[in-house]
Amino acid sequence: MSKVAYYPGCALEGSGGPYDRSTRALVDALGLKMIELDDWNCCGAMEVKNIHPMLQTYMSARNMAIASEKMGCHTVMAPCNGCYHNLKKAEYECATSSEAMDTVQSLAKKADDPVYKGDVRTIHLLEWLMEELGPEGLKARLKNSLKGMKIANYYGCMYTRPRQIFPEKDQGPGSESSHAPHFMDDLLAAAGAVNVEYPLKTACCGGAHTLSDSGHLDPARAQPAASGRGERRRGDRHRVPDLPLRSRDAPDPRRDRVRDQDRRQGALLHAAARPRARALGTQARDPREHLGLARFPAREGGDLAGEGRRAVGNG
Repeated sequence: MSKVAYYPGCALEGSGGPYDRSTRALVDALGLKMIELDDWNCCGAMEVKNIHPMLQTYMSARNMAIASEKMGCHTVMAPCNGCYHNLKKAEYECATSSEAMDTVQSLAKKADDPVYKGDVRTIHLLEWLMEELGPEGLKARLKNSLKGMKIANYYGCMYTRPRQIFPEKDQGPGSESSHAPHFMDDLLAAAGAVNVEYPLKTACCGGAHTLSDSGHLDPARAQPAASGRGERRRGDRHRVPDLPLRSRDAPDPRRDRVRDQDRRQGALLHAAARPRARALGTQARDPREHLGLARFPAREGGDLAGEGRRAVGNG
């Protein structure tokens, strides 16, 4: 079993806190081992590249350098799509551009930081689970089935694009597809869930548009609204994104309108790790808190809490 450095990133320590908790619960229940990355920094998110693209590359490369030079880990696992995307981009740029590598190493030396040497691989949580266990390995560890749960899996755009930064994808049987990703579908099917056809599974969620002023709201609302309508037509009640999607805590009337749209359509949002963690029967006095469900609004939290109690045998 490979030694993995866990990179939560800013999102999973903030608005995506429930995704962090359910990821840790899932990894623990599966008997896998991960070590949180020491002294990690923001990957650069979506904003830093507007200051200078190489600053974002350096910030991501610094995290990978810490993993290899300080912790002896040559694999970094990032559950957040944005973090995964930025670290993969830095990995690709340093591997294909001597100029980028020279700049990153020069900045590291000036800052007295660990120097990235191109010997670290970034993987997503889904990829790690598929490599270490696969569907059959996951199935062997199940304690509760997700039978009857219809799920629309949402991968978003950063998990697969731009395709050139993911050279391990599209390598034939057993590899992930950048055109029709399926790792999340495969794992949840192994847990007993029914994966429904979801045309918008790789559509952009609107990303940074959610942080713009109200005059530019439409791009951020269009995908959630369209996907919710599709789910209602199919009768789906669960949407599983593999990113901390629309879970910000700060009061925001724009976010609330999107959330109200989801409520009206009857689709419940789960971070990717939560259904799998429940299927594994994670033990906790309060399953809502253990799996990161307590921060959902009342209706969603109530439904998910019931499932959590049944999964751990407390209800």
